[in-house]
Amino acid sequence: IDWNPFKSASEASLISKNLEGALIARFLFNQIASTYSEGFIDLNRGYSASNFLREPEGIILNNNDIKLLIKSDMLQINGDAAFFDLETSLSLTGGILRTHNFSLNGFDGNYSASIYGVFRQDYPYIRIEGSASNVDLDSIYEKASFSHNAGGRLNLDWIYETNAYRIGHFVQNGRGGINIYITRGNLSGTDFQKKIPELISRNGLGNVDINNIK
Repeated sequence: IDWNPFKSASEASLISKNLEGALIARFLFNQIASTYSEGFIDLNRGYSASNFLREPEGIILNNNDIKLLIKSDMLQINGDAAFFDLETSLSLTGGILRTHNFSLNGFDGNYSASIYGVFRQDYPYIRIEGSASNVDLDSIYEKASFSHNAGGRLNLDWIYETNAYRIGHFVQNGRGGINIYITRGNLSGTDFQKKIPELISRNGLGNVDINNIK
């Protein structure tokens, strides 16, 4: 079947007064879990040759350009805890996806996030990375309504990258890492701090109190 895919150049803006961080986090977690679940199934189907640039997905991504602006006055965490002034802009141009800027304010932290993708090749490349430094956990937990408590200064960075033209490649070729550091930290009242002593006690290994970790 011969088909002539359309070409376009578009601009879009997503602007909101308030975004629910918990909903976004839940959506991303479910998408990642679904991708990896389907990826393992896809790998069991074995090898199949494919020319991504001639596939409908490849043709659409390379023939259509888009610029996207995302802004929100507030990114809600929990209770009264929230980040402010989220703004990022992305573009897909000539088969190249990139982040042009990212800004976020709140809790004394410095934040960065970016996505970069190259779709004008048979094995598209995707890289997603971000970081947060000097985040005041004491301030977050003072305003939030979590059932547990934490404090200190949080620093983290993470990266994920892959070459993939089918969903199984996200499992097969995906590589990434995350580094988390907390200085002057403390943690109390979490589920694992309650369950580990119970497990140790049930196995006759004595009583352990880890409800307050510093």
